[in-house]
Amino acid sequence: MQRYTFPPLPAVGLLVDAARSAEGLRGEAHVEVTGPDEISGWHRGRYPVYFVARFDRPFLATGAFGDGGAWMTFDALRERQVTMRVGISFVDLDGARRNLEAEAPDFDFDRMRREAFDAWNRELSLIRVRGGSDRELTSFYTALYHAQLHPNVFMDVDGRYLGFDGQPHAAEGRTQYANFSLWDTYKAQNQLLALIQPR
Repeated sequence: MQRYTFPPLPAVGLLVDAARSAEGLRGEAHVEVTGPDEISGWHRGRYPVYFVARFDRPFLATGAFGDGGAWMTFDALRERQVTMRVGISFVDLDGARRNLEAEAPDFDFDRMRREAFDAWNRELSLIRVRGGSDRELTSFYTALYHAQLHPNVFMDVDGRYLGFDGQPHAAEGRTQYANFSLWDTYKAQNQLLALIQPR
């Protein structure tokens, strides 16, 4: 979920450039307006990512640019904030739509932020340290947070995930994870995760 706060203007806009990614500009991309307040699309680089994004109000105007880009405008004179909720899937657009409905069913941005804060606080409080300066504690808990970003869940809410063969598979009775790094993590991260996240 994202919340944008604009200056009070009759037309403010957002650009969605699906052709750009962390991989750079390689790969194919597509974005389209699929409703008065919805866009969807995909990017295919080393792997595909599909998305469906809904906004808390209808667009004033929309358009496309380049290969895989779209823009939309909103009236920000009366209401300066625009909230967007988005679902992604590595399988297909239907998966992204189901993930959106299951994981972000409404536009309650403050509730989602509070729940995320509480969830991370639970995980980070598994290790409690004493002493040290505020800066050292911040450094420690930031590193602990980073150590738990991966591996991450790599399946849709219905258990489907994209296999190395490029085909959808179903994880039955288990969670499909991805991004198990092997580059030097065996020296510290694997042992840490075995202690604090054994499942």
